[in-house]
Amino acid sequence: MKQNFVPVFLACAFAAAAAQADNNTVIVLQEAEAGAAEGNTLRVDQSGATNSRVAGTGLTANANLANLTPSNLLDDSSVQVGTVQRGLLEQRPEDPATQRVSGNSATSGNSATIDVLGDGSFVGLSQTGSGNTGTLTADSATALLFQDGIDNQGTIDVSDGALGSLVQEGNRNTGTVEVVGEGGQGLLAQLGDDNVTVLSIETMGNASPEVSFTVQGNGLTQTVPANVFTSSGGQISIVQRPTGQ
Repeated sequence: MKQNFVPVFLACAFAAAAAQADNNTVIVLQEAEAGAAEGNTLRVDQSGATNSRVAGTGLTANANLANLTPSNLLDDSSVQVGTVQRGLLEQRPEDPATQRVSGNSATSGNSATIDVLGDGSFVGLSQTGSGNTGTLTADSATALLFQDGIDNQGTIDVSDGALGSLVQEGNRNTGTVEVVGEGGQGLLAQLGDDNVTVLSIETMGNASPEVSFTVQGNGLTQTVPANVFTSSGGQISIVQRPTGQ
């Protein structure tokens, strides 16, 4: 297996001195099995950020995607999939952002574009499989992307202290998470193949909502995005399954 472990200070295109002045860091691990047609690609731009970090993310120790239900998504007393904050995904600031091409017949590597802005942003990335693409923008906020499969497309855009998380477990899923507002938290989990989902959250005032959208099944496509506008806190759970399940 070909492996590259690259601790990078600031974006690849910028000098170390600028990185140290702005206190931005990137840690990356890229792997490709022997025989894979292409490797992984990553572009990181932290030129508009201070005190930011691009590193790892992963499923929490007790996360169980096979038993994921609306109740245990938001109930720590169940399988501790937990609230959006404790969540399916966790920040792993000391671990690298990972891109792994699995399968020696893979025709394309994984790719990600990360734009980091503002102060104190954190971006966590984990891509396993082939042909997965991620586009992440964090402006004084936290973005976590976990992809395990083939040809998934994930987009996260968060700002103003928000947290946006996207889990894609399957193939050819297209998911978008947008969260704006201090304390707002949004989690989209796509479990299956060929699903198209958009979750958009905007908080007002001092609201700190925790919104989860779980898609379980194949070929489920929204006719309109799930837009959540709220001025109050609390937990909101949305589940989409095939008819009859």
